[in-house]
Amino acid sequence: MCFPQATSILVLTEHEPKLLNDLNTALKKLILKRGPYQHPPNAYFYIKSVFLCPNRT
Repeated sequence: MCFPQATSILVLTEHEPKLLNDLNTALKKLILKRGPYQHPPNAYFYIKSVFLCPNRT
């Protein structure tokens, strides 16, 4: 279940350095750290948490 306004997340997966690098690269391509966001400066983290919502991974 996702909770509105939650800005933290825990992702459990095997410790595969290449997989972790691939995930990080994909998220950087999907979510711009300094995009044209209308939300306060931490919008990047809110948007990132939507993509990593536990019931959607």
